[in-house]
Amino acid sequence: MKKLAFVSMILCAGCADMQLFVRDELKLPVNGNIVISGFISRDMNYDPFLSDRLTESLCFVFFREGYNVRIAGRKSDVLNGLIDQSDAAALCADAAAEMLIHGAVTRKESGLLHDRSVYYEVSFVIRDKSGIIRGEGRYCDSDVDEPVFIRNAAESFVSGFKKQVGSI
Repeated sequence: MKKLAFVSMILCAGCADMQLFVRDELKLPVNGNIVISGFISRDMNYDPFLSDRLTESLCFVFFREGYNVRIAGRKSDVLNGLIDQSDAAALCADAAAEMLIHGAVTRKESGLLHDRSVYYEVSFVIRDKSGIIRGEGRYCDSDVDEPVFIRNAAESFVSGFKKQVGSI
């Protein structure tokens, strides 16, 4: 049994994984409005731009797929990811949006220079215009370059989002 667990860990290393769960009642009109707030950045290297790059990539992919996207205002609480139900409802109202997407992006490194391993993870939270959480997702990958991870995370999330949320 231990051998099987070890082999599965080796086989999964470097494999990307996207999980997204959305409640059935969440639907978005064709060309619907989405607001994306700043993602919390949990980076061991304290890269302040990791979350900004993810937010911009998400905006691009949603826009390319026909959605109207807006980035939330740069208030300090929004940048720190401290969003509760009333904050989410206010952000949606300000942007005339049907839903809000926010979350956290994590980057961890381990090992020495010659055998360094990098692990990335993004957690997504989807809220409706009243601020209620209607969906959550997670994308993780390891040992990839940051730009590749950011692009793949945005592409995978939007693809899963379109399949599960659909259109009215």
